[in-house]
Amino acid sequence: MSLIVIATKLSHPFDDVERIPQGEADPTTVKVDWAKWRKIMAEAPTKGLKRGEEIKITDANVMNMSGKQMDDYLDWYQRTWIDDRDPKSKCSKFPG
Repeated sequence: MSLIVIATKLSHPFDDVERIPQGEADPTTVKVDWAKWRKIMAEAPTKGLKRGEEIKITDANVMNMSGKQMDDYLDWYQRTWIDDRDPKSKCSKFPG
């Protein structure tokens, strides 16, 4: 995550220095609206889990979770731990 922030800051600095792009494909032609970015990235109040809290869930916590919290946890688990790509190799013991 920090590398994304650093790369974004380097390509779209917070200063007001005008940099002349070398061509239409130059990434410096894009100006980021930082106020809008902050608004989008601000964490809105939620009935589910807060961002980053998913990793702290234990088996004891699951019994006390609301439906929305359980949905959030299972969505996070699927994005983080389940790999739906094709396997790189096939085991010869199990055809298919």
